[in-house]
Amino acid sequence: MMGAKVAEKTAGNKNGNVVVPMSHLCSGIYIVNMRSDNAAVTQKLIKQ
Repeated sequence: MMGAKVAEKTAGNKNGNVVVPMSHLCSGIYIVNMRSDNAAVTQKLIKQ
């Protein structure tokens, strides 16, 4: 898989919510990696 990192955010609040703006991204398939102290999740995101 080839690609480039397009965004990186750190949760700055206690509930851990993070908003990543995507309006500037082209349509396509993106891989989203989310990590916490005790878990990691990877999800495919499709922007149409």
